[in-house]
Formats: sequence, structure tokens, C-alpha cells
Amino acid sequence: MSRDDTFGTIDQWTNTFTRKWSTPWLPIYRLYRSPEEDGEGERAQIATLNPGNTCLTSVKISSVLKPGLRPTAWLDGLRGLASFEVFIFHQTFNWGFTGAEGLQYGYYANKQTLEWWRLPYIRLFYGSGCFMVTIFFIISGFVLTQGLFKHIRARNYDNLMKNVSSAAIRRILRIWLPVIVTTLITFILVKLGVGSSLNRTGIPVQSTWIGQVRFWVLDMQHSMNPFSYRDRLTEAMNHHSKTAWTLPLEVYGSFVCYLMIVIMARISRASLRIMLIILAGAWAAWNSSWFLVLFFYGMLLADYDLGKLESKRPPIFTHVHNLLWVTVLAISLWVAGWAENFDPFIPNEMHAIWLLAASSCGTVTALYHLPTVRGLFESPAMQYLGKLSFGIYMVHFPVIDLLIEPYLRPFIAAWVGPSFSAQMLTFLCEVGIVLFLADLFERVIDTPSVRVAKTIETLLIGVATPDTSSTSAVLLPMTQVPESLGIKEDMSMEHFEYRA
Repeated sequence: MSRDDTFGTIDQWTNTFTRKWSTPWLPIYRLYRSPEEDGEGERAQIATLNPGNTCLTSVKISSVLKPGLRPTAWLDGLRGLASFEVFIFHQTFNWGFTGAEGLQYGYYANKQTLEWWRLPYIRLFYGSGCFMVTIFFIISGFVLTQGLFKHIRARNYDNLMKNVSSAAIRRILRIWLPVIVTTLITFILVKLGVGSSLNRTGIPVQSTWIGQVRFWVLDMQHSMNPFSYRDRLTEAMNHHSKTAWTLPLEVYGSFVCYLMIVIMARISRASLRIMLIILAGAWAAWNSSWFLVLFFYGMLLADYDLGKLESKRPPIFTHVHNLLWVTVLAISLWVAGWAENFDPFIPNEMHAIWLLAASSCGTVTALYHLPTVRGLFESPAMQYLGKLSFGIYMVHFPVIDLLIEPYLRPFIAAWVGPSFSAQMLTFLCEVGIVLFLADLFERVIDTPSVRVAKTIETLLIGVATPDTSSTSAVLLPMTQVPESLGIKEDMSMEHFEYRA
């Protein structure tokens, strides 16, 4: 990059920061009504903000963006941070402290866990892995359905069905092809004896290569089977990828979202769609399907987003609005920072997950209503993590099990001594390794997998349908700009999609 390009980029960031903090954000929201109720076709008229104009001016909230970013760019960054926090959560499992429990225990979990760094907000930095998983599912419900809701609102049923069909064909391939490749590499390394001194992977080493391949095939078949319902860790666990237990839930939740879209396709009134989604979510909660509740909540936000306006109001209302959502965010993050041992004061199984689910709903909704805070996730660093999110999620556990614990951590401990400094040095080395391999994963495994999915769709239906349904998965980089949102961006066709 030349000197002029460098300073041009710095100037762009500076201007963006100045506009971000100097613009008088005064949002007020209301749901769009259907064309019949409004008596007009195009409802979302976008007006330009004029600081000198004192009259009420409305803009669609998704149009208030940093230059060059998509409306859902903040979700990219949020998902990237969530993946990185899952990595930290698993990495700190192996940190030990003399006379104290492991880092996974919260403040006052017992009489030995009274250290200040176990308090809720502080635990978010190293102990929020389960909370971040719940955020993944909300993001999926949102980006899977927002483009499809756009077609429902426009009564464009033909394009709606085409996009649902396209998304359904590609869905499993987009999710599982990268996992097949990474688990294949993992089991080969295990069979060759890499990291065998600890054998932390949990992969049983078979006596023959044929037996090892057979075990891998059966393990992958168990994970990929779309005809079984598994919403518990022990039921969905994959021996070859400890983090892949969320992916069967992702596939199941995705197809439930598509089914809900088909059911609601001809329901033009937003209020009726919202009522139907709430009823489905309540039914899922009654049956302990916590992850489906999160998918449904993401769907609600997606439809809600398409029906909202941002308008100027007197400052007092803006302050009240911001104070309300800052309070919701603070409470949600406080609950998310608790340890996962809430015990029985929630009358259902998996007590912790319900509080974490509630806190993730509050967190995502609060961020949605706070543009200034949301802007943190639109920074270059967060967007970079968002691009590598699926890679970080998939490679960090093999790195921990096959490299860090058997070799790097003992080496640094012997060199520096068993201390906090040794733990931090190990962590910093691991961050570099994981980011490098995640970038390699994105280039060599993830992107080609998307092309394979498109090719298979083309073989099935003749011509691949541009995916305007925002079919993002829980973790994979969101690089599509939906045509239905009216946003254009210069990018190659192989990345023209919200990738599974």
C-alpha cells in the first residue's frame, strides 16, 4: 500500500469517526404496515439528514451506515468477536491457579472463588463461550430470513420460493463441507501420532487405517444426519471436532426458519407474522428447544428491522431511549458474565442456557438500538474477525489439542516457569497461530466449499439462483449483499452471498 493510500485510509476512518460522534442521532421507530394498510407501494422513502433542518426527517435505519459497509456489517463484527471469545473460553480451560478453582468458575461459586477477576463483567473476557453460542443462533435467524421477509413484504412470491429453494439446497453443503475437510485432517494427524502424549482430542485411535476411516465416517454421519433431533451437547458431540456440536442445531434451526417463511409467505400483515413467530417460539420454549427460541427471535428482529424508521425527535426522548437500551445492555452483559451453574431456580432442564439465551436476546436488541455502540463492531479489526469467524471456530480446538497442550505450553512453562506470564505468553502465541490457520481455512477450505455448493445447485436446477435470502450460518463470513435490499457493492460472484 502506498503512502497516499495509507493516509487516505486514515482520513476515511477519521472522517467516519467524526461523523459518527457528531451526528445528532435521534431515533424513533414504528413498524411498517402492509401495502393494503398504507395504501401505497413503496414505503421506505429515504431522506437525507440535513443538520440545518429542524423538521422531522426519517431515514431507514439500515441506510445509516459507515461508507462501504453493509447494513448487517455490525453482525459480521459481533459474530467475529463471539468466535474469538469461544476460542478464549476454551483456551483458558487449562489455566490453573494454586489454591483456586479454574477460570470457568464464577465469583462465589464456592468459598475458594472470591477473586475479583471472577466478577460478571470481567468474566465476559475469558468465560463467555456459552453466551456467545447463543448469540450465534440469533444472528443466524436474522440473516437467514431478512431477505426472504423483504420478498414477503413486496408480495414477490416467485422470487421468494426461488430463494428458499436455493437456500435449502445449499444449506447442508455450506455448513458441512468445511467440517468434513477439517475433521479429515484432524483424524489423520491423530492417527499419525501428533499430540499423542496427551491424546486430548477424544478420538479413539484404531489399530488400522481402515478402522480409523470407518470411525470417522460413522462419527460424521451421526453429526450430519438431518433426520434426528439433537439439542443437547452429549447428543450432538462430534469426536473429531469438539465445537461442531452446534452445527446440527444450526441445520435444524435453518430449515425450521425456511418452513416458517413458507408458512408466512402470504401473510402480508406484519402483526400477524410477529404473533405467529412468538407462538412458535413459546411452543419451542415449552419443549426446551432453547436454540429454536433464539432462531425465532432473530426472525423477529429481521422483520422488525425491515419495518422500522429512524426519525428526529426532541433530545429528551433520545436520552431516554439511549438510557433504556444502555440499561438493557448492562443487565444482559451482567447476567452473561455469571458462571454456568445457576442451579434450579429456573424450572427446566439446562438451567444456565435459558438465562444466557435471555441475556443474548437483550444484548443483540440493545446493540440494534444503539448505533454508537454498534459502530464498535464495524471497525476494521472486528470486520476482520468476522471474515475469519468460522475458521477461528473450527481450527482453535485442534490447535489446542494437537499443538498447544502437548508441546507449546510445556515448553514455555519450562522456559519461563509455571506463572501467569507463561500463560499469557502461551496465549499470545496461540492467537497468532489460530488467526493464521483461520485465514488459511477461509481461503483454502471455506471459499472453495461455497463454490462447490453453487456448482451442485447448478447441476440440480440448471442455473444457480443469486442468493438474496441472506442465508448465513451461525459462524460463516457474511459476504453477500442481498439484491432485495437495494445495495450494490463491487465484489466477485464467488463471494456474492451470505455464506452458510
